[in-house]
Amino acid sequence: MLACVFEIILSALLLIFPDPILKVFGVTETAYPYAVLYYRIVALGCVFQGLSQLFCDFVRVSGKPVLGMCVTGIGAVINVILDAVFIIIFDWGVTGAASTTVIGQIISCGFVFWAAQMAMGFISLVYNSQLGKYGGDIAISDLLATALSILLVLKEKKE
Repeated sequence: MLACVFEIILSALLLIFPDPILKVFGVTETAYPYAVLYYRIVALGCVFQGLSQLFCDFVRVSGKPVLGMCVTGIGAVINVILDAVFIIIFDWGVTGAASTTVIGQIISCGFVFWAAQMAMGFISLVYNSQLGKYGGDIAISDLLATALSILLVLKEKKE
């Protein structure tokens, strides 16, 4: 539940402050209309991406890291396939690319939720002492990786 609330707040913040965030990542004036269009659509999929990561952690903690990787890969493959359909066949351009990203996140979230139930069972999924015991390390490493990525982007922008 807390993850859902956090992801909804994150989506809201992303939608409220697109200009400063896109400027941090070095979007030029030429690319800005495309970037903001893509950004706004993908920001709506933040909830599904966050839940996918959360459920994937449950799958990994239950001793099935390969299953977690495969389920995450399903979303990526669907994204690539739908990109070709939405961009080339439907000629939707940036809107199609962003839409397929969100669709891939939604499908990946559904598959990883199913995999988490298969790996752990629903009751264990809701209350998992292993994740409470070991999940802090995963959260800290994800947070540090995100912070490092942002710092690298900022460093590249200065150069």
